[in-house]
Amino acid sequence: MAKLKVQHSFLLVILVTLISCAKTDDEARSSAIREARHLLTTMDCSAAQDVLDEVDEEKDDPEFVSVYASAIACDAGYSDITSALPNFEDLDSDPTTLFGSMAAFASSNETVADAATYSKLKEAIDYILEADGGTQPSTSQRISKYGSRYGNDLSMQAFVMITVAFGKFLAFYGNADSDGVKGQGSITGGGTCYGQYEFDADVNDYLDNGVTGSCTGSSQGHADIAADSADDADAKRRLCEGIVLFHNLLDILANSELSSNDSLGDLSDVEDSINTLFDTATSFETTQSWSSGNVLKFKAITSQSACEAEDQADVERYFVIMFETNHQ
Repeated sequence: MAKLKVQHSFLLVILVTLISCAKTDDEARSSAIREARHLLTTMDCSAAQDVLDEVDEEKDDPEFVSVYASAIACDAGYSDITSALPNFEDLDSDPTTLFGSMAAFASSNETVADAATYSKLKEAIDYILEADGGTQPSTSQRISKYGSRYGNDLSMQAFVMITVAFGKFLAFYGNADSDGVKGQGSITGGGTCYGQYEFDADVNDYLDNGVTGSCTGSSQGHADIAADSADDADAKRRLCEGIVLFHNLLDILANSELSSNDSLGDLSDVEDSINTLFDTATSFETTQSWSSGNVLKFKAITSQSACEAEDQADVERYFVIMFETNHQ
């Protein structure tokens, strides 16, 4: 009997020890975050993501969201926020040259559609944007969910990645040269317009009116945005990628504390310029036969899925009036 009591006591000690040593979910996640951060300093991307995948995903934890997004972006060759900061020295806040200055970033160097250096960066951006759980991602929702500090930190992280991805989009599909001039590059499949638009008489008429630079016809665009072919789904997706990146750029500028961030410099002029672009586009639209508040409708869209749910013609009409007009 005494022997059984000793064995029973011994088993209890082991059980208590195991329970006391076991990590809680929060502790396991915090440990994974620390390890992933260390791995990311050496660009060990897959190992960092594997460590995070071993614990339960928790989008209510802003640190988990931030580090997981960084692990995804790592596969795009993007190490951290500071690696993109030189871009902001070359950002021109003049509304007539804003798009061109972003297309001229050193990081705007894509040569094929949907390359990992772009698509993984876009995936990382989407991970942050969609973490707030809303149907239309917004800075205000991130701040509401995570608080001012973490909401603004996530917005800053997304903003810097967005500027890199958006610059890549503008340069590649806009076939920009080293100065960021649309239609003057040597991208394979590139043209003088972003897209080969569906043969919509309204789009053709708009491109013929002399306000879109060297883009003067609906068949002059990039072969990977061939909206007049059987690849309409890919064409709409790509047009919407540019639209959604642009709109989230404005949303973060308008609703976060980035304008006072010392690392990024004064960005208030950039916000003013983007608002000027929308004012100009709204004014242009009133002169078109499709004048139906399309610009204001699209301005509120910050979700890729919501953009792709819009009618193909509306996506194209908005895109040409905003992008083809303002990037020359």
